[in-house]
Amino acid sequence: MSFHLPRCLLRTSDGGYVNVSKRHPQAHTNTQTEQRSSQANHVVFHTNILQTYNILEACRVLRIKNVALASSETVFGLPLHPHKPTKLPVSEEVERPESSYSLSKLMGEKMAEQYCRWDPETKIINIRLSNVMAPEDYKRFPGWQDDPWSRAWK
Repeated sequence: MSFHLPRCLLRTSDGGYVNVSKRHPQAHTNTQTEQRSSQANHVVFHTNILQTYNILEACRVLRIKNVALASSETVFGLPLHPHKPTKLPVSEEVERPESSYSLSKLMGEKMAEQYCRWDPETKIINIRLSNVMAPEDYKRFPGWQDDPWSRAWK
């Protein structure tokens, strides 16, 4: 497994920046589904959990009180396969991770809840992003509409 050192900078209240990077597997730098799904489940889970922890802990140490984290619509159970939702519409309270990736995103949300419990002045929002793609992936988007299973988790 190869490693690299990504740049993960947090802006401090005095206008400076802090690098909270640690050594992370290369898989984490690419959010494309097919790239992510080709990685071992434990690598995806470990990478997401460790990076989320590093960010939250750096914010705590630096007394950064307002934090926004990237979560995923997959926490809802999307693509709703192999398990169908128990009721519709699917609400924000639904937690049905179906992969190591979505489980890591849910655990990151839970970790953020605990950081807020430790310091009630801290506000952390988890944004459950949908369909994040690299710009070059948009060229293939029309084909994905014809075959939605081509983008399903493998």
